[in-house]
Amino acid sequence: MKAIFIRRYGGPEVLEYGEFSDPVVGSGDVLIKVAAAAINPIDIMERSGLTKDFKPVSFPGVLGWALSGTVVQVGPDVVGFSIGDKVLAWAYHTYAEFCVVKAGLLAKFRTVWISLKRPPCRSSRLRETSWFRSQPRSRRDRPCS
Repeated sequence: MKAIFIRRYGGPEVLEYGEFSDPVVGSGDVLIKVAAAAINPIDIMERSGLTKDFKPVSFPGVLGWALSGTVVQVGPDVVGFSIGDKVLAWAYHTYAEFCVVKAGLLAKFRTVWISLKRPPCRSSRLRETSWFRSQPRSRRDRPCS
């Protein structure tokens, strides 16, 4: 599989993209085809070596702590997930095409379409955004129903 990994600690220049060994699904694990992986501050700290005293990277190592994707394989003793489920996860080694995640760290999600043609009512947190404040008052002062 393809992955972004590091062979040593350092700046962004140590990130490599290439072939990496496929993850192995064990008991209680789910194999996810990664659609998106987040870049979090912890990833930068790990890459630079700031966490090596309590969370060292085994080189070569794939970084990443969060993903969304699709279930492609379910390991033994897993209930509640099946192939094709769309999921979110707090996991490890997420900068890769595939990631093995413990089923307890997964959450199913469904797609929700949001239309910005009609903004939410004025009690929404959207009112705090610059987009909301740029709208005519007649559009943004709609009461909640």
